[in-house]
Amino acid sequence: MKKTSIFNFSNIYIFLWLVYSLQTYVFGRAGTIYSQAILLFLLGVSIYYFIYTLNNYKMPSYMKGLCVLVAMFTIYGIILILNPTTYKTISGETVSKYKYLLHIWSSLLPIYPFFVFTRQGKLNATSLKRWVLFFFVSVTLQYYQHYQQQLSEAMLAGSNREEFTNNFGYEFLAMIPLLAFYGKRKIIQYIGLSYTMIFILMSMKRGAILVSVICIIWFLLVSFKHSRSVQKIRVVVFGIIVIIAGYYVIQYLLESSDFFNQRLELTMEGDSSGRDVIYATLVNHYLNETNPLLFLFGNGAYTPLSILGQSAHNDWLELALNQGVFGMLVYLLYWMGFYKSTKKSRYDEELFLAMSLLLISNFIRSFFSMSYGDMSIYATMCLGYCMGRLSNQKNIQGNTST
Repeated sequence: MKKTSIFNFSNIYIFLWLVYSLQTYVFGRAGTIYSQAILLFLLGVSIYYFIYTLNNYKMPSYMKGLCVLVAMFTIYGIILILNPTTYKTISGETVSKYKYLLHIWSSLLPIYPFFVFTRQGKLNATSLKRWVLFFFVSVTLQYYQHYQQQLSEAMLAGSNREEFTNNFGYEFLAMIPLLAFYGKRKIIQYIGLSYTMIFILMSMKRGAILVSVICIIWFLLVSFKHSRSVQKIRVVVFGIIVIIAGYYVIQYLLESSDFFNQRLELTMEGDSSGRDVIYATLVNHYLNETNPLLFLFGNGAYTPLSILGQSAHNDWLELALNQGVFGMLVYLLYWMGFYKSTKKSRYDEELFLAMSLLLISNFIRSFFSMSYGDMSIYATMCLGYCMGRLSNQKNIQGNTST
């Protein structure tokens, strides 16, 4: 395997994303001129590689669907910026119209640089696995920083609360597919799975817990299926250890956390954190308070925000209101391309496991959270790397057959 320099642009790009993710630790607070400059630079690089990919590579099905999705969001985002309407959250805070594109581009465009870096050999299996260790440190620091922020806000409000739902549970969920590339070092895989599971449980995010359980089960099943007889025993043993670790964490939370018990009780009672009311209101608006043109092409970006002061918490419903039937069809084609590319990765156990985990976690999440607009650098690097490897393999096969 060709060695890559530690100072190649792939490593610099990843390092800057980590600096931006940890901006509160690095610069003392979020939103400084330095962190904004880093983000603008990273987005500029991502846009460059988006264009570079279109002009220089034949892409897998997923990447083609992604290109159409990005183009659609960009058009609607530009229209939003030109729209004189002011948008406010449910708390009355004015929302910048530039943030729509900023979130979409920050979420989706980094896939392209990682795709190109992989095709060029600047990002390989060795460098990816090294970065994963730094990612675990990064996401852990982000988790505790967010917790401290919630704790401070509660104290300022005169509350003595010490337990909260932590959205960074989803960041730990994004780490699971990356563990697929440690197939030859099972001990690292299962330590990583146990570590992510502990933090996801501690986050109290029911959606993240549900998806992580499904992903871990799938991880164990695929690993077992592709293991030899002796290795199957290891998979079973490590799987049992992960399950036992999860059991003791849950037992500890049940005994020590009133908030965890409350969240569990609400789940058993079918509580949806108000999503049922949000969904009913937005579905009614889409079906009854529109015309054929708006039904087909939507009311424009930020429609749920203009109606309820918040997002739809559902990709499909958000798209229906923003981009109409057209947007939902584009998104459906995106997922079909994702499935097609995942199916073609079966020739490589690690690649298939990583891609199938990405597919499962993000697709399920699209129905009760925001998937396309909230991909972390951990998920986009994994996706771009997988697509780069898949594309390289197709080229090898194509050259062999000619």
